Amino acid sequence: MSAQPDHRFPLRSGAPPRARAGGFTLIEIMIAMAMLAVLASFAIPAFTSVINNNRLSGVSNEIAAMLQSARIEAVRRAQRVIVCPTSDGSTCATGIQWNGWLSFADANGDGAPAAAEILRVDRVLAPLELRVSPAISGSGSRIVFRPDGFAYANSGNLLAANMSTCIVTVRPPQNLRNIEITASGAVTVTRGSGSGACAAPSNP
Repeated sequence: MSAQPDHRFPLRSGAPPRARAGGFTLIEIMIAMAMLAVLASFAIPAFTSVINNNRLSGVSNEIAAMLQSARIEAVRRAQRVIVCPTSDGSTCATGIQWNGWLSFADANGDGAPAAAEILRVDRVLAPLELRVSPAISGSGSRIVFRPDGFAYANSGNLLAANMSTCIVTVRPPQNLRNIEITASGAVTVTRGSGSGACAAPSNP
């Protein structure tokens, strides 16, 4: 007796169909890259603006806090407390642009910081820049707080001046923070635009 074919498993003719290879085609990759480039063109400038805003706000608030602390210490100690620019963290410098700042209690009245007198020291890190108005730079680059809580120039006159923290950029458009010091010793911080540049602020 001849064998009968098993119809439960029908015979297939020809080669089995080829499965589609995994992965992406060159066109799909190019489209994805183009979409990423478009998204990046919007995201990167916005991210840069956020970072620079945080830098400006952080350092300007730090300076304002330092000035207020110097004023409080002058009243508490019943002696002059001086704020000045510094390049080495231990001596006072001069000029419109400050690379750093320090505050010290002028216990001996000589107007120069001794190691034991220094209260606070900090630096200005790039890309940030710090400049002061002529009322400060033209008076020995000193801000003097007396026991009465008022702010004075190094010349002895009541002080009304501005300090400005800035980044050379248009991201954000408001690329500077103005720190105003009044004769009463009050300190305020406001936003401003330098049109992408950094210049010394004017007096109030």
